Amino acid sequence: MQVRYSVRSHRGMVRANNEDNFFADGVTRLAEYGCRPFSIDAAAASPLILAVCDGMGGEENGETASRIAVQGLSKLQDEIKAVRGHGYKQMVQGYINAVNGEISSCGKRSGTTLAMAMINEKSTCCFSIGDSRIYMLKNGMFSQISVDHTQGAEIAGKGFITAEQARLGKGGNKLTRCIGIGNCHNVDEYASIGGKCRLLICSDGLTDMLSDHTIKQVLSEYRQIAEAADTLLCNALNAGGKDNITIIAADIIQTKFFCG
Repeated sequence: MQVRYSVRSHRGMVRANNEDNFFADGVTRLAEYGCRPFSIDAAAASPLILAVCDGMGGEENGETASRIAVQGLSKLQDEIKAVRGHGYKQMVQGYINAVNGEISSCGKRSGTTLAMAMINEKSTCCFSIGDSRIYMLKNGMFSQISVDHTQGAEIAGKGFITAEQARLGKGGNKLTRCIGIGNCHNVDEYASIGGKCRLLICSDGLTDMLSDHTIKQVLSEYRQIAEAADTLLCNALNAGGKDNITIIAADIIQTKFFCG
């Protein structure tokens, strides 16, 4: 599998700092980069990891938590390259346990979400904790792969109200799971995705500003993944940019020969 991906990270129009971070085949947002907007377009061959982490705890605490989480993914990517197969759940849980302990040992109440795609030679395996999301566009069909670990999503899951009503309600966005605070022995693993597709991994700074309908339109309209990423970010900022926004948009391509 070959992957063309675009990363965009922006502090938004309201927040003074950026508590988001990402991992894209070894690339992360370093501390010295500060709060400047980050942009990269690249191509890589599988196996590789693409992930978004949204830190919480306020200013330095949230930034530290998300940075620890993405730094730990370098070792995990090395591990999946050595295995070159399926059955990643145990490795992912080991990574989460280690990162959870490191964040907790900082002595401050901070944590981070995780939305991650592990792409191997045959399929894409997705995992998440928190409310950073993974979307897929495949054969014209658009869907949210990940499940939001929020109080609102839990209420909506019982069928009393819609997911949108739950999200907008009081406490609807309050996390029920994250890395760094509480028990993390409950990472969600989703059904593997075979073959080529278009993926979007993002923090809630994007999904709080744009509807799923708008996200689908943008991912469907633009052939070039970089144009889709730019448009999503621009639209979210124009809608208010009330939180940090981090996007990884990726085209997973099934091909024998590939020129980066």
